[in-house]
Amino acid sequence: MRHATIVPLIGGNSIAGKKITGVDPEFFLSYKPFAENEKNVKAYFPNVPHYLLDDPNQGGFDENQHQGMDFVQALCPCAGLSLLSAGSEEQRDGMNSWMINSAKFITGKLKPKVFFGENAPALYSNSGARVRSQFREIARENGYSFSIYCTNTMFHGVPQSRKRTFYFFWKDSTVPIFNYYKRPRKNLRDYLAEITPGMPDHSLEDIEKATRHLQDNPYIQFIQSKYSGNGVQRMRDFMKEKGMHGYTMHRYFILTGQLVEARDWLAANGFERNAKEATRIIDKLNTSGGFWDGSFPIYDGEGTFATLISRTLHAIHPVEDRVLTLRECMHMMALPHDFKLVNGQLNNICQNVPVCTAADMVTEVVGFLNGERTMTNSTYVLQSNLNERIDVQESSLLGY
Repeated sequence: MRHATIVPLIGGNSIAGKKITGVDPEFFLSYKPFAENEKNVKAYFPNVPHYLLDDPNQGGFDENQHQGMDFVQALCPCAGLSLLSAGSEEQRDGMNSWMINSAKFITGKLKPKVFFGENAPALYSNSGARVRSQFREIARENGYSFSIYCTNTMFHGVPQSRKRTFYFFWKDSTVPIFNYYKRPRKNLRDYLAEITPGMPDHSLEDIEKATRHLQDNPYIQFIQSKYSGNGVQRMRDFMKEKGMHGYTMHRYFILTGQLVEARDWLAANGFERNAKEATRIIDKLNTSGGFWDGSFPIYDGEGTFATLISRTLHAIHPVEDRVLTLRECMHMMALPHDFKLVNGQLNNICQNVPVCTAADMVTEVVGFLNGERTMTNSTYVLQSNLNERIDVQESSLLGY
C-alpha cells in the first residue's frame, strides 16, 4: 500500500505504517518549525524523501505524483486542545492551525483514500467541539466522511495510561465501524524487564548514569540516609500499603509528614536551594495553595505507567534504585529497539504516538481499504474504545 506522513515528528505513526504494510512511507511532508524534531525519523527512514511545505516551491514536492494514495497520517501538535492550555479561543485556534491546515492540504490536494491523525483526548469532549466542526467542514468540502476514535495505549499492549483520540477522513460516503481493542499487556515491572543490559541506550554506562541521576538528588539523599539506604524502597512500600498506583517524591513526603524534616536536613547539609524550595512548598500547603511538582514520579510495578510526558521521563524505576534509561522511555512508546534519538532532545520521545496504538489504527484503515470493515449509514461518528460504544452517529457533516 502507498502511505505517507505529514508532520511525522519523531515518527511513531510512520513506523506503525511500515509495521502493518511492510513498506516504507512514500514521503514525509512537514514545516520548518518541526525540522529539528524530525531528524530522528529521517535517520530511521534514510531513503524516504522529506519535503518542507513552507520552503520555496514546497521544497520540490510534486503534488501530481502523489494523488489518490491509500492513506496519509498526521502527528501535528495539538497544544490548543491540551487540557493544560490557556488563553483565548483565538489563541487556541492558532495553536491548532497545524493540524487544520494539514487536513485542508491533504484532503484538498492529495485526496488519499484515508487521511488520519492523532490528537488530544479533548477532541472527543465538549471542549473539542469547535475543532470537530472545522474538521467536519473540511471533510464536507473535499468529499470525505469523518469519524473520531477515542482510546488508551494501555488497551493496545503497553502498560502506559495514555488517553488519545484519532480523527479520520474517509474517501467514502459513510464511516466504517472499528474493532474494539483490549490487548493483553504485561505489568510495568515485567514490561521494563524486556529491556536488558547491553541493548542500545541501555548499556551498563547508561544504567550507571541513571543511578547517579537519582542518587545525586538531595531529597533522595535525605531519605536514603534516614532509612539506611532503603528510602526509595520505603516509597514503594508506602504506595502499596495505601493502595496507590503512583505519586511523586514530594507527594510522598507530604503524605508521610516528612517534608519539614526533609527541609531541615537539606538546610543542615548544605542544600540551601532545595531547602528554600521545600519551605515554599510548606508555605503553599499551609495556605491551601498549590505548587508546581516536578519531582521524581514513581509507579507501582504491578500496574501501569502514567502518560509519558516531560515530567515523567525521569520516573523512578519500579524495582531498581535509579531513573528510567532512554531505551526504557522509548520502550514505553513501543518504539523499536533499533530506533535512535539522534538529536538528543528527550522530550521528542513524548511528542509522539505509541507505535502499538498507531499500528492498531493502521490495521483498521487497511481493513477498511480491503473491504473488511462493516460500514455505517453515517457520515459522522464518534466511537469510544474506552467504553466500547458509538457515542455519536449522524448523517450530516455540518458541524454547527
